[in-house]
Amino acid sequence: MSESRRERRLAEKAEKKAQKKSERHSPPLKLRGLPRRDCGACTVCCTSLGVPEVNKPRDIECSHLCGQGCGIYESRPESCRVFDCLWKQGIFETEHRPDQLGVLFTVTGQGSAFGRQCLVVHEAWPGGFENARPVLQHLSETQLLILVGEGTSRRLLGPPHLLAQAQRVLSRTLPVLQGT
Repeated sequence: MSESRRERRLAEKAEKKAQKKSERHSPPLKLRGLPRRDCGACTVCCTSLGVPEVNKPRDIECSHLCGQGCGIYESRPESCRVFDCLWKQGIFETEHRPDQLGVLFTVTGQGSAFGRQCLVVHEAWPGGFENARPVLQHLSETQLLILVGEGTSRRLLGPPHLLAQAQRVLSRTLPVLQGT
């Protein structure tokens, strides 16, 4: 066996061992049985997320947003009715409310393209990622984070073995662009 093949096999074994250890120490987020919260004055989801039923793109303030919150609350679209960010679900500390922290946390399903649950982090305002840096760094020690910035900006944060796994998935699913 060639030296480079042996090194590659050893690296793959080490990566699998690290992944199993991480999975033992970072179980999926618990989304049930936690105290729910009211949004209060927070309306970050009304700007950060898209709402297909009313043709609202993401990163644009909803036209139904008014001084008291949602102007069509009683007849709001289904996607708004069923959405709860992770802060509202009680996952994060009180002081991590999206309008105060600068980011809105959601989660992918277990069957995401990466084969595991991932945190999706939407930037609430320019500089929100920087404001939330300590929280993001802490979470990225055990979780794969998908940072969603303005427009089409996306970044991944996480432990090395999860980033390597995500890179392999992306290399299989994204087209390769040829230079001109």
